[in-house]
Amino acid sequence: GGFLEAAVRDLDEAIRRAAAERLRSLATAAERLSAAQREAASASRDLAGQPSAPPSAHEAAEQRQRQLNQAAADLRSAVDRTAGELEETYPETSEALSKAMAQAARQGLDRAMSRAANALLYRRPERAVKPQTDAANWLLELAQGLEAAATTLPALSREELAEALEALQQQSQQQSRQTAQAMQQPEAEGQARLEAIRERAAGTLRPLAAALKDPVLQEIADRMGGDLGGSTSAEVGGEMQGLFRAAIRVLEGHVMAAEVRRRLDLSRRISVPPEKYRREVEAYFRDLGREP
Repeated sequence: GGFLEAAVRDLDEAIRRAAAERLRSLATAAERLSAAQREAASASRDLAGQPSAPPSAHEAAEQRQRQLNQAAADLRSAVDRTAGELEETYPETSEALSKAMAQAARQGLDRAMSRAANALLYRRPERAVKPQTDAANWLLELAQGLEAAATTLPALSREELAEALEALQQQSQQQSRQTAQAMQQPEAEGQARLEAIRERAAGTLRPLAAALKDPVLQEIADRMGGDLGGSTSAEVGGEMQGLFRAAIRVLEGHVMAAEVRRRLDLSRRISVPPEKYRREVEAYFRDLGREP
């Protein structure tokens, strides 16, 4: 059972990373499309200032806008497809993607880009500038919405959380032992030892708090990294122990939530095994068999 569980864990982690990578590439595509649309608006402005521009210049401008319109349609399809694929595994991320696309639709992104292409078709570049500029702004907002959707993915896997929890528990035990020893030593020496543990604990907690976006954990990390205010090793050790206990409780909550999410996800996959998931498992085991 251990091997199969490890394989499923590895697969979950691979899916999480693949989802993050996909969202990054969609956001980058939207950003590039926004920049290209802005350049097209600038070109339309220039073309409008040339009354004697040849027909080929107008045709090229219209053709370019049609290409941008197609790229925007492809992007929309890719975002919709991704939202559908992530709906079961990461429902919050899927919803954030759908909301970002709905916002672009509400603003009238497609309509603006079509209007720009039609204005260029009828050789009215001055009428294309505003819809092109609007579309560029809305595409940039879409890129930001896609980036925001990526932040809803779990920042850490259950295994990474469990490892962090274990490290913290070990540091807490070490700190208890050091506090007991420090009380038998000269005060300065004892406090120096506790200081080293405190700094290491703050270094463990800060990136965790940032990745999990957990304000309680952030506050604990800040207090652990700040001046604890105790004047003796016993006082400093006591306050540190309280902070360790609080941090461990918070992390245990995150581990439990991640485990619940994984079990729900697993039960969904087992009760109605989607074809896509079966293919992923088969590919994973095939790759595993190829490894030396």
